[in-house]
Order: sequence, then C-alpha cells, then structure tokens
Amino acid sequence: MDQQEPKELQDTISILRNHKPKPVPQCLQTRMDAKIDELFENSSIPATAGIQPVFKWQFALGIFILGILAGTGVFTVSRKTPLKIPEPVNTIEIGREAKLSFPFFSQEDVKDIVFNVNLPEGVFLASSPEKREVHWKGGLVKGKNVICIYVKAQKEGAWSIDAKLQTDGTILKEYKMPLNITERKG
Repeated sequence: MDQQEPKELQDTISILRNHKPKPVPQCLQTRMDAKIDELFENSSIPATAGIQPVFKWQFALGIFILGILAGTGVFTVSRKTPLKIPEPVNTIEIGREAKLSFPFFSQEDVKDIVFNVNLPEGVFLASSPEKREVHWKGGLVKGKNVICIYVKAQKEGAWSIDAKLQTDGTILKEYKMPLNITERKG
C-alpha cells in the first residue's frame, strides 16, 4: 500500500501538470468558493494553530525593536532651524554698487509675501540714495527664489542688514546679513 501511494501521487501530479484549466461559469465559481469557505470553517484544525505561538514572540520582538528605533529617532532628529540664519559676510567698497542676494527655498507656491529690508546708516539703495528701507510684495514659486537689491556704501565700517520675509504677519525667515564697508582701492 505504501508503494501505491507514491505511484498514485505521481499520477495525480502528472494529471495536474498536464491539465489545462477551463473557464468555469460564474454561478459555479460562486458555489465552489462557498464550498471551499465552508470546508475551511468546518475543519477541525484551526488555521492559525501552528503559527500562533511563533507569531506572539515575533510580534513582541518587533514592537520592542520599533520602540528602540523610535526612541533613538527622537534624539537624532535635527531640531527646527533657528529663525535667524547667519549669512556670509559681504564686503563693499565706498562709492561702488554691490548686489545683495537673499535666497529662499519654498516647498510650495506662496502668494502675498512681504519682504522688508532695513539698510544700516552707511548703506543706501543704488537707485535711490535717500531710501534705506525696501518693501517688496509678491509671491514665491515652489523651489528656489532669490531677491536681489543693489546698494551703495557711503561710510566705512561693519554693519548688519536686517531683512524679514513675512506672510499674513507671520515671519517666515529673518536675515541678519553682516556687511563690511571698506575704503575704495585705487
């Protein structure tokens, strides 16, 4: 009998390999699915009998590892960048025109932006020597944005240019740009 089972098993396997599936009408497919579900519900062996004990310790281990990763992640996540970002020092010669650039990166399009720049005592707008304040209204596009102003220096010294990018009264970014003004060479 033991030798017949392998022969029967081999015959069954060869039949299954050579069998070409035929389309089953929808009504029979539904009945067949219902019968299969009924057989699984009435079977004496629960579907999770062999898996459950292994699953419990794996689940606990997974939660433990996830907790460790989350805990260390809290300490390694970089803090929010400070509102005031130090900018590189710009050097301008007295009487020469210079361009000051204020770069912004926006993650989305932003409308109704107000950009205010207060120039120090020794610096003025190149186009309007009497103006030391700039107010620009507009929008930012998604990605890199740069606002440039052209200034001239009239007094030697170390100064700081204050600038704020705002929307609806909320300050999005604040600049403190160091500026060195030197004597004109030559």
